[in-house]
Amino acid sequence: MLIRSSQRSVDAPVFLGGDGEPVVLLHGATMSWQVWEPMLASLVERHRVLAPTLLAHIGNPAPTLVVTLDDLVDAVESEMDRAGFGTAHIAGNSLGGLVAMELARRGRARSVFAISPAGGWTPEGGDGISRKVANQQWATRRVRRLIPFMMRFDWARRHAFRDVALRADKISPAAAVTSLRATAAATIFERITGVVVARAYGELGVPVLIAWPEEDRIIPLRPHGMGWRALVPDARWIEIGGVGHVPMIDEPDLVKRLLTDWIGAVKRSTRTRQRAT
Repeated sequence: MLIRSSQRSVDAPVFLGGDGEPVVLLHGATMSWQVWEPMLASLVERHRVLAPTLLAHIGNPAPTLVVTLDDLVDAVESEMDRAGFGTAHIAGNSLGGLVAMELARRGRARSVFAISPAGGWTPEGGDGISRKVANQQWATRRVRRLIPFMMRFDWARRHAFRDVALRADKISPAAAVTSLRATAAATIFERITGVVVARAYGELGVPVLIAWPEEDRIIPLRPHGMGWRALVPDARWIEIGGVGHVPMIDEPDLVKRLLTDWIGAVKRSTRTRQRAT
């Protein structure tokens, strides 16, 4: 059964629904949980799904002027506690991928599926990417009054999302408006302290799959994603063809299949180890 958040407005802060093994979905910077919505209906048929909106994003304002990576992770942990999730399979895109890895460091993950995770760059490289995304947000804020009209047109949706998706014309006009309103309202870049650079993860004790879109224009694998190979040397890697930085826009069914196949592989591996002991 699909249980939607208590609000249907764009600023609804969290989605919780479904039954089965727990899964947490974490979005990227300036987005909201609703970026996962195209794949939720099928995912909740087999899983209890929690998709929170990150701190300092629409519907989840930061209580302090300054926000750190630990604050973002703390807020997701609190949502997991409220949902009754001790641990979960955690999927994250971009900033959400970095938060997923930090949750694994804290022992809250059964597995991690990270799509173009942020933070594997040098401080200089990360600063350039942060400026690019912040400039996109500034441009969105400037035209926010025109967004409902402009998003009626396929070409306008492709242009608005050109850096994160190859086929943004596949988004409905309503979903495009929702996403751009979230981008305009996010305060993460005003709140975050400096450029976030990931720390080494060593022996996490949980399986990690890192997936990188081949057409990622925000965090290209080469050079900005390569740092993750050293940070998580035991991670499995895949590259996804035909999608951009936010593949849930281009191919939500593909992302859902990759995630559920990964969870299935992790469960089979766990059962095999248990039988061996």
